[in-house]
Amino acid sequence: MKLRKAVSLIDGISALLDWDQQTYMPEAGGKWRAKQIEYLAVLRHKLLLDPELKKEAENDSDPINRDGVLREIEKASKLPIDFVARKSKASSLAFQVWLRAKPENNFSLVAPHLEDLVALSKEEADLRGYKKDPYDALLDQYEWGGEVFWVEPLLKELLFKVKSSTQTKKKFPMPVVEQQTLCTKIINQLGLSSETSRLDSSAHPFCTTIGVGDYRITTRYDPDNLFSSLFSTLHEAGHCLYEAGLNSDQRGLPRGEAVSLGVHESQSRFYENIIGRSKEFCSFLSRVTGINDSDIYNEVNFVSPSLIRVEADEVTYSIHIVIRFLLELALLKGELTVQDLPSAWNELYEKHLGLKPSSDREGVLQDVHWYSGAFGYFPTYVLGNIYGGMLLEKIKKDISDFDLLVSEGQFSKINNWFKENIYQYGSEFKPKDLIERVTSEKISSKPFIEYLSLKHPFL
Repeated sequence: MKLRKAVSLIDGISALLDWDQQTYMPEAGGKWRAKQIEYLAVLRHKLLLDPELKKEAENDSDPINRDGVLREIEKASKLPIDFVARKSKASSLAFQVWLRAKPENNFSLVAPHLEDLVALSKEEADLRGYKKDPYDALLDQYEWGGEVFWVEPLLKELLFKVKSSTQTKKKFPMPVVEQQTLCTKIINQLGLSSETSRLDSSAHPFCTTIGVGDYRITTRYDPDNLFSSLFSTLHEAGHCLYEAGLNSDQRGLPRGEAVSLGVHESQSRFYENIIGRSKEFCSFLSRVTGINDSDIYNEVNFVSPSLIRVEADEVTYSIHIVIRFLLELALLKGELTVQDLPSAWNELYEKHLGLKPSSDREGVLQDVHWYSGAFGYFPTYVLGNIYGGMLLEKIKKDISDFDLLVSEGQFSKINNWFKENIYQYGSEFKPKDLIERVTSEKISSKPFIEYLSLKHPFL
């Protein structure tokens, strides 16, 4: 399908513009970049609505590619071109203002932009349509088939009551240049070569695909804590391994594209937490860094309620996400205004984590998602945790020497398992169906909770 592959080319160009915007673009280029991104978004939408694409899809002999593209066309047909242009421009401009508002601790600066994005999200939900809840229309864009009625109970099961660890935290400073070298070495060890991937820094770590053989990872560095950058890098490397492991011959078509952000997060959080915070990986990391393995393990598994999501331990992390999910629901239902969002945020943090942010910078301004128009995104992080717990049970049954391989820093067998069980299917199955197919179990948070309970007996 030539036109669908053309859509994919636009996606890659847009990804490159976004990567540049978050890494190297001069601040003064923001308004012009918004125009460029808006132009590409409109061009992409027009291609999806081109009657020739529908003909190409209907004549495709591969039912997965045919049905996937027809489904994409149907979704696109519900959004007028004018709306796509307005949302793209509003999202890009809001992001630029957020980049200033966060370090200045000035929510009022970006609040008008966020109000526009909330209004646009409500409009989008109505345009796309839904059976039960407006939020379903937004969630489905990130998690195909995701619906509030089955997602919300799963998420709420992870609202643990958590006490701080009795262990003492240590400091692990390392010069940024050395951290860069270490992070690059680790992602190479995981199976990402410098020929196909690169590592840069940004305000908010992310992974993006520019095209086949061109995968970008960003992290952020704290000279007083090497594990901040290392575990952000591990997280984004998990995303990158998924993208690089997809069928390159089918790139630009449903068979060669990731199925959802929930499945994506199952990979990122698997490599960051299930592998990265294991005793075995800490043993491997000890040999690489010269730091005592017990010190590493205690540090990266220290459990304590905290204010910053990206710095949260794996036990409390899901609580951060559920709070955001509840706030999103309230915003979209009109039960909460943008002006009242900071105080509502602080109240939920105090209720569920026993902490109250002292500033909006460590509260409602900390994440980029809402300020780039991504409503419906946050639940996929917790779904990724839940999927990852289920996948852990299965992979350990299939790979008897899983722990030994991790301790030796040998990941090719593990990577190949994911290629065979997840990556090769692209978008053939709904994410829920894919995980159930691989594990032969119904979607449940139980395996993830059991994994946490075995590791952290105080739960």
